Amino acid sequence: SIMDIGLPLAELRAILEDYHDLLDVAKLGIGSAYVTRNLSKKLALYRQYEIVPYFGGTLFEKFFHQGKIDGYLDFLEAHGVAWIEISCGTISIPLDQRLRLVQRVAGDLVPLADVGVKDSTAVQPNEVWLAETEALLEAGCRYVIAEGRNTATAGIYDSDGEPRHELIDDLVEAVGSERLIFEAPTSAS
Repeated sequence: SIMDIGLPLAELRAILEDYHDLLDVAKLGIGSAYVTRNLSKKLALYRQYEIVPYFGGTLFEKFFHQGKIDGYLDFLEAHGVAWIEISCGTISIPLDQRLRLVQRVAGDLVPLADVGVKDSTAVQPNEVWLAETEALLEAGCRYVIAEGRNTATAGIYDSDGEPRHELIDDLVEAVGSERLIFEAPTSAS
């Protein structure tokens, strides 16, 4: 998986030509899909190389915050994007609301959701991670993303950037590794 936060089309074409065989998924992150020039061409290029493109959770959260989820679903449909990340990284969305959203879209889209927090001073107990992960998978998520923040200083990482091995082991033991995506946001991670 890669994170695309505005790669120019020509640069993306060169990257995919050399590395497409190593990629399955491309996340257009931080809301960049909404302002990306040539978005349709970019999505077509990913698909040409059999890479699933989807829009990151920040864009979902923008639409959610504005009460425009139907508009977001229309935006996904207009671009042929079948995956939806239901997240709460920039705004707080209670678990019960996220579960209802997952259940709502699960028949038509491929939902994924994140667990954990981006705040490096907040450490959720492992039990909360496990309960949320299990509930989201049961509601219909294909994958759950374990938050790592772009600095690797929160979520599955401690404030020094070290992986929280016990938490990671607990998650894998509880639900298996096949349906978990662990963010590795820095080259050091």
